[in-house]
Amino acid sequence: MRISFKEFHRFLSEDDYTDKEIRHLFHAVKAMDQESRRWVLRWFNQGSYPDQEIEGVTAKYLVETCGYRPLNALIILDWLKADPQAAKYFVLKIPSTIPPGEAIGEEIEKIMEAEGIPVQKAEEEEELGDIL
Repeated sequence: MRISFKEFHRFLSEDDYTDKEIRHLFHAVKAMDQESRRWVLRWFNQGSYPDQEIEGVTAKYLVETCGYRPLNALIILDWLKADPQAAKYFVLKIPSTIPPGEAIGEEIEKIMEAEGIPVQKAEEEEELGDIL
């Protein structure tokens, strides 16, 4: 099963995401590992969350208790698998009420630059393919 950028955009537009936020999120999903991308497909097609608990947290917990939007919760779970310390720091420092996209992207860029990590920006003209 694949999700084209067009389908992804249409789906998230209905949830009041901006074009920039949607582009940012699509890139984030493309960067996920295969298991996490399957979670996104499951949520996209069935509206259900994975049962997996990562670092003591589930997607359902992040959505229902912490107030994250479903896709943001799945991205955080993926990040918790890859870099638990950074993900936990992010979740504690950036409230779930801040929408994804530019605000979060700029905050992460500042942290990365301060730590000497190169920041690669996505080009607006970049063509996006299918997630899987």
